[in-house]
Amino acid sequence: MIGTIMVLAVVVYLVWMFWGRAFHVIGQYRKGGSQFILPEFMDYETIYQKLREGLQYPDNRNLFYDEYGQPAIAGRYGTYTIHMEDTLLTVQAETNGKLNRNMRQTEEAMCLTAYVRKIFEPAAPVNPYQLYKRMRHARRNGLIISAVLIIAAAACTLSALSPALDDTAKVRNAYLSQYSTTVTVGDAFDNFFGSPKWKAYEEGTQERVDFQGNCTYSGEQVQVRIVFGIYGDTFQVDSVQINGKEAPALISAGLFSAVYGETDSSGGTVSSAE
Repeated sequence: MIGTIMVLAVVVYLVWMFWGRAFHVIGQYRKGGSQFILPEFMDYETIYQKLREGLQYPDNRNLFYDEYGQPAIAGRYGTYTIHMEDTLLTVQAETNGKLNRNMRQTEEAMCLTAYVRKIFEPAAPVNPYQLYKRMRHARRNGLIISAVLIIAAAACTLSALSPALDDTAKVRNAYLSQYSTTVTVGDAFDNFFGSPKWKAYEEGTQERVDFQGNCTYSGEQVQVRIVFGIYGDTFQVDSVQINGKEAPALISAGLFSAVYGETDSSGGTVSSAE
């Protein structure tokens, strides 16, 4: 369950990181995210001179007039034109590339807008440098978080799959139907015996699963070893040992009865380990 939730979280985050965030940023830009109202009308020459004197954008590569006589700023991800309509100033980005490129350009345009606005409105409620840091770190942090989530999801998935990949699961996840068809061997043995240990191995061409644990037999703490043989899609109990000695069939039957909570008829008292 946890692995499934983790995988879904990774998918959702990656979709947001590589598509959702791009649409969100571009949507903000199209809603006027790179525009603001000047206190008064100014011509392009005045705007250019003020930008030349006061623009502190860290990734400013060049400030120049474009072919239409409008101020333009060459930034990290593209070139941005200052466009005036009455007193509405727009830092205009080119958005004719791929989705992620458009996102980077529109995000930089909005960041530039905050720097430009501070020149004309020093008391404006914006923090240009915070926007700049967020823009620069967003992609790097997103990739780091994505990598961490992917690794965590892979670990959870492997953890969830490990019982299925473990050869002991051929016995642990099965049933001794003569004792129970609802409680698996693994649940019964792990709950009854102390310090349970499972191991799968091959003896020649024969697959075997070895279980070891301790319990109380006739008032004494004993070590029990049970060896299962795997025969195609089925298994059977091949050996039951108590303190290293093969247990008689009656003792073995009494042990399994005790494990599954039935009355012991072996002549000895068997109880789970404390």
